Amino acid sequence: MFTKTNETPSVYNGNPNLKAANVTVQFTEEQIKEYVKCSQDPSYFINNYVKVVSLDKGLVPFHLYPYQERIIKTVHNNRFSIGKLFRQAGKSTVMAAYILWYVVFNEYKNCIILSNKFSSAKEIFGRVAQQFEDLPQWLKPGVTEWNKMSFKLENGSTASCAATSPSAVRGRSCNVLLLDEFAFVPKGQADEFIASVFPTLSSSEESKLILISTPNGIGNPFYKIWHDSELGLNNFVRIDGHWSEIHDKAWYEEQCKVLNGDEMKINAELNVQFLGSSHTLLNANTIINLTEEKPVDERSSISFFELPEKGHTYAMTVDVARGHGKDFSAFIVFDITAMPFKVVATFKNNKTQPSELATIINEVGKVYNEAFILIESNDLGESVANNLWYDFGYSNMFWTDQHQNICGHGFLGVRTTKGLKQRGQSKMKNLIEQNLLILRDKRIMDELKIYTLQKTGAYAASDPAINDDLCACLFLFGWLTDQSFFTELTNLNTFGEMSKKFREQVEDYTPFGYIVQNGEDAFSQPLTQDQIDFLAS
Repeated sequence: MFTKTNETPSVYNGNPNLKAANVTVQFTEEQIKEYVKCSQDPSYFINNYVKVVSLDKGLVPFHLYPYQERIIKTVHNNRFSIGKLFRQAGKSTVMAAYILWYVVFNEYKNCIILSNKFSSAKEIFGRVAQQFEDLPQWLKPGVTEWNKMSFKLENGSTASCAATSPSAVRGRSCNVLLLDEFAFVPKGQADEFIASVFPTLSSSEESKLILISTPNGIGNPFYKIWHDSELGLNNFVRIDGHWSEIHDKAWYEEQCKVLNGDEMKINAELNVQFLGSSHTLLNANTIINLTEEKPVDERSSISFFELPEKGHTYAMTVDVARGHGKDFSAFIVFDITAMPFKVVATFKNNKTQPSELATIINEVGKVYNEAFILIESNDLGESVANNLWYDFGYSNMFWTDQHQNICGHGFLGVRTTKGLKQRGQSKMKNLIEQNLLILRDKRIMDELKIYTLQKTGAYAASDPAINDDLCACLFLFGWLTDQSFFTELTNLNTFGEMSKKFREQVEDYTPFGYIVQNGEDAFSQPLTQDQIDFLAS
């Protein structure tokens, strides 16, 4: 393996720090012993031979902190590792050093570095390359390829970098895959990456997957993997590091100033907490404790969590989209008979045309004891509301006046304004956090996890792959429950009384051709076979 020669080693491509391939090197006995030690212990190798760039001192030896030793030990001894670390913890540098060890002392291994941003992945790769160049010449293998984003050594091992995406590693063999700042990869993209890459890695008996990040709230796969690891639901081994291991209080206070005293960022980036580390509408404890239920039935994008019960009162809120495969049309049916209110059915689809949506709402509304319906009438919502009222003769629809108060005339549905949205979100937040609204649907919970405060000052989905259309239905319901008319209606004893009172207010606006017989709606009959067939489709 080791050959003694008096030849001067040649270099790769004129770079004196890169040894060319197939060059023999003269080793002393001490160097042989050191080589063996390094090959068996990555921490020994890093502490004794790896150098890093210090802002104040230039090139200096890399001496691992205790938590960095834990990172190396965990990553080396386990196939799946997940690290939650504070800002400026040197996590990227220590992972670069481990990848360096891996490619230097293993044959025909491939290491890939990914990050939420390509520039970040390239920076980590650059550290691997710099550390390699600064190794003693006798310790490193020769180079056969050397580029800005990859290199290959004469032992057949390679290192490369890319942005996190399914295509980054698809079709490539990978022995070590590092995902840096994985908590900041958009959820939809991260989910797609996991579905594409994880099965391939799991099929290998040796491949390592390393997730390293500072926390970024709980609405992302990084949190889920960490949390599932705590519950023993996956094979990931956790690593964490706290600033107090290497810094004093003065450093912490200075960093707090750098973060402008932002409690959310301080909790995430310094105190490495998932709680409160993302500007979600709901507090993190509430989101963590939300419990999803399996639907009792699912048909045509509708999830049923509870079938209608005789004598119960239901309300439906509707958010309408164009049905072109982008935004989703959505509705939620709530049981408002008693507190806590309950979600009993949901719908979410981005290809349903408004005319089709009106048909679905009409049928589902009838099934749920002629549920009271509130439609967001912005844009195409107005046409859906008109279809229900004029074409289907659906009477239990909420109207609003010019001051956006529920009334028996004026405008069908309600137009969403900034003030209405904020009012509805505030009420929705209180209902959920006080356990006065049972959500049940996983799709709602997924939206709430990424329903965050934007730079515009409004709450919206932080991940466009998920959208927030069910959240729109929730804040419409929140606004509805804050209306005095709603409170009056839900204080009545029976659905019949509520319908009678509501019908009296809209009687003068009954559409042409709609018939009222003996105080009962003409369509207030048992389900027809067509309706049964519709719900069974």
